[in-house]
Amino acid sequence: KFGEAFHILIPKKLKYGFPNFSTRSGEIDLEILKNKKEPFWFSIRSFEKKYNDYLGRYQDNAYELLFKDNQKHGKIEFNELKDTFTKFSDEVVIANNGIDIVDKINKILKESEDSVYDLDLVLVIDVTDSMKSNIEILKEHLFSIIEPQLQKFKSYRIGLVFYKDYLEDFLTKAFDFNTIPYLNNILKYVNVGGGGDYPEAVFEGIDAAVTQFDWRAERRFIIVIGDAPPHEYPRGSVVYKDVINSAKEKDITIYGIIFQ
Repeated sequence: KFGEAFHILIPKKLKYGFPNFSTRSGEIDLEILKNKKEPFWFSIRSFEKKYNDYLGRYQDNAYELLFKDNQKHGKIEFNELKDTFTKFSDEVVIANNGIDIVDKINKILKESEDSVYDLDLVLVIDVTDSMKSNIEILKEHLFSIIEPQLQKFKSYRIGLVFYKDYLEDFLTKAFDFNTIPYLNNILKYVNVGGGGDYPEAVFEGIDAAVTQFDWRAERRFIIVIGDAPPHEYPRGSVVYKDVINSAKEKDITIYGIIFQ
């Protein structure tokens, strides 16, 4: 039995063997096995020496994979999402769809508008597969709708951060303060995809916004847009408390926009 420290990540589809050299090759779909309620055994080979060195002792350890349905769904799942966003956001706003996101951003800006103040704004956007339909709406409507509201500030700068998850084609991508046409083009061609599990690299996205931008304005906003909570435990150097403390030190207000 594995100790509490071990987390083994197994993809939904497993390919094995070499088709051109062996008859022992193919693909295993764990989703099919789960639906059939068939047992699935896998083996982990442990080595005495580093780097899988066969000069030392080694042992095969067989385990039976038991499938258990995740009972978190619907209202329970949404409440978890809302609770986690509330922990790091000064305000959490609920959106129903892509166009509603744009309306919520506009409302945040409208409630804060003041021709006396400069504004620095960074939009931190989840671009995993579950966000695809909403991203398409953002591509079409986001900047054209919020630009008039931005112009009501004394001056403004706007930037973008995209985030996905661990082991995807990228974790975060930050695009510094720039013109709306430039950022609109960046958004237009973003590669949306990945993020097979529920939590995403939300804190890493916020950290990129806090640390990779030169914040100067009197009003400093980060708006996080997503449909999944952050990972409960970090898998890298970005730690929740450090991110939030850095945002507070820089006097940055964080808003969260989530989907019901």
